[in-house]
Amino acid sequence: MLIDTLVAEHIPPTRGFYLHIAHLGDATNVEAFRAVKRRLPLSMETCPHYLLFAAENITDGDTKYKCAPPIRDDANRRALLSAVKSGDIDIISSDHSPAPPGMKETESGDFLKAWGGISGMQYLLPATWTAVQSVGVDLFTLSHLLSTNPAHLAGLKHKGLIAPGLDADIVVWDPEASADTSMAHNRLKHKLSPYTDMGLKGKVLATFVRGHKVFDERDGVFEGRCGSVIRRKWLNIVKEKQQKATGEL
Repeated sequence: MLIDTLVAEHIPPTRGFYLHIAHLGDATNVEAFRAVKRRLPLSMETCPHYLLFAAENITDGDTKYKCAPPIRDDANRRALLSAVKSGDIDIISSDHSPAPPGMKETESGDFLKAWGGISGMQYLLPATWTAVQSVGVDLFTLSHLLSTNPAHLAGLKHKGLIAPGLDADIVVWDPEASADTSMAHNRLKHKLSPYTDMGLKGKVLATFVRGHKVFDERDGVFEGRCGSVIRRKWLNIVKEKQQKATGEL
C-alpha cells in the first residue's frame, strides 16, 4: 500500500518531509522504491544478516536466525547485495536485538514463539564488509554505508566523516584479517548469535569516541563515559512542537 501510494502521488513534498525504509529484507521492493527515490527524499537501509544468510541454509528449529522481517532465499540475498552495490541502499545497520536463550526458544525450536531479533552489533563491521566486498564494494563506500549516511539521516552534522571540526569517532581495523567471532570473545550480555564462529573478514583493533579510546584489542572495553546524550535533545524538540500545536506555548 505504501509503495502504491508513493508511486501514484505527484504532489510535491512539504518542507521537512523525509521517508526512511528501515530493515529492508525483501529485494522485490527495491525497484519500486528506486522510482519513488527519483521524486521524493527517501533512503533505504538493510542489515548484514539479510546480506549473508539465506533461508535454505538455515536448519529447522534454529531460532537464533529469527528476525523481522524474516531472512529470505539466496536469490533475494544476492539481489539485496546488488542494490547495495548500485547505491539504491544507502545504509546498513545491525538492527541489534538480542535475547536470552529462553526467549529465543532454543530448546523447543518454535519459530512462532521465539523472539524475533538477531544479536549482531559487535559484528556489524566485519559482517557487512564480508558481504559487500564479495560484490566489489570498496572501503570508501563502506564508510558511507556505516557512518556518513546514518549521520546525515539522524541530522548529526558533527559526525560521519573524518574532517577538521568533526567528532573524532574512529575505528582502527584490519580489513584483511579475520574477525574473532568465538564465544570467548563475545562481549554482549546475551551471547546467542548466528555470527558465532563464523568466518568474517575485518578485525577491529581499536575504537575512539570523540578522540577518547574506548576499546582496544588487548584491554577490551574501557571504563568510563565520554559520549553525550542526544535523545533528550530530540525529545525536547518533539515536546516543544506538541506544545505549539496545542497552544500551550
